[in-house]
Amino acid sequence: MPSDYLIIFIALISLSLLNLAFLLIVYLRQNRILNRFKFILSGKGGESIEDALRENLKTMKDMEKEREEVKLLEESIIRLFPDCLQKLGVVRFKAFPDIGGDQSFALALLDGKNNGVIISSIYGRDDSRVYAKPINEGRSSYNLSSEEEEALKKAIS
Repeated sequence: MPSDYLIIFIALISLSLLNLAFLLIVYLRQNRILNRFKFILSGKGGESIEDALRENLKTMKDMEKEREEVKLLEESIIRLFPDCLQKLGVVRFKAFPDIGGDQSFALALLDGKNNGVIISSIYGRDDSRVYAKPINEGRSSYNLSSEEEEALKKAIS
């Protein structure tokens, strides 16, 4: 019987030594991985990656806030956009046969709703005259010359 206990004792000691060797190997590998992890997590100049990530997150939040402000500004500009000058049409012409150079013109200036004005300049030898005619929804309450109608069509199209 005592020899049976001795065999069991030796077997347990052998298993304990194997277990100890295994634990030593695991410990060394864990240390190597931990050292690599510390190296990866430490940034330049001793700054940790955690600090860098926090700073990047703060920057991203600030950028998101700025993006929202820009979006609100864009929406307010878009609301104003239909009332802004968007379309124009110009026609140059000779008002009188004895004057060259197409110095007279008709200029149509319209917003997004086709409201605006037609400005006409008639150049003569002795004088020059300028006329303005209002445009509402692409039409004028005044009679338009053929050049003014052409300028209006250019602006609308």
